[in-house]
Amino acid sequence: MFFKGFLLYLLFTLSPGEATSTINGTVVDSNKKPVSGAEVFLLTGSQLKAITDANGTFSLENLEPGDYAVAIVGNGLAPWIRRGIRIESGQKATLEVMLSPGVEDRFKVKFMEPRQKDIDSFDPELESFNEPSFCSKILLERKTESYRFLWMRTFHHPVLIQLIKIGPGKVSLIYKELNGMGGYAHGRLIEQKTVDVYKELGGGEQPKDMVQSAVNFLFQDAIPKIWEQPYEFGQTMGIDGSILIGLDGATWTVEAIKDGRCHLATRWSPESNDPVRQFAETLINLSGKRFYHDEFY
Repeated sequence: MFFKGFLLYLLFTLSPGEATSTINGTVVDSNKKPVSGAEVFLLTGSQLKAITDANGTFSLENLEPGDYAVAIVGNGLAPWIRRGIRIESGQKATLEVMLSPGVEDRFKVKFMEPRQKDIDSFDPELESFNEPSFCSKILLERKTESYRFLWMRTFHHPVLIQLIKIGPGKVSLIYKELNGMGGYAHGRLIEQKTVDVYKELGGGEQPKDMVQSAVNFLFQDAIPKIWEQPYEFGQTMGIDGSILIGLDGATWTVEAIKDGRCHLATRWSPESNDPVRQFAETLINLSGKRFYHDEFY
């Protein structure tokens, strides 16, 4: 649906006399008309953002030398992402980008408390992974113990990681990844694996002591904190007092189920010391999947 063939022209120009670096650009649609109001983000090491003007131009200024990843999103247009944009001190990078049509509008969701409708609101995302809600009746009746992390990043592949405690000394991990984007069409399943944490991860892919340390942290520290976490969605309060989801960032959602009880805790681009993020990052590390630094947000 998205990524329907866009044209990209990337031009670097050097300006030795300038002390700071800049990324400038022009954004047009498939008819070569300027795209105004498009949002331009730096995904690498910065929260800097720009909006294209009536001529479709933008400027990201006062940048430190280094490598950058840029994302551009226009309403009703396919998102565009470019990695590896390297600029030196005093250098200007000029981007000329053509966006193609075909993307569903970004979503706005607002929640206040962890009610059933809040839990149900995640069903479309879980359905993309062919997964039921932990709070569904059929799972609650099984009285299993399991913990699941759903990572929906606006500009990156949706990811789901589930930890299942089967019995003493036996823990399984399921990793699933889609090929779409969390903020747009989610895409289809492109990666899925189920592993015996101690046997397969501890037996080869990762050192056994590291695996044991991660499992100990999860069950002794992180998971008890998850059960205590309040339901929160986002970091911005709406006019009516509700909590609003942001337009660009990531939802970190953790579900827990044990002895017929379920719990849900979700965050919008949480800080590194947030218990939800600490639990989730431990699961990511345990899965053996590696992500670039700018993919964590």
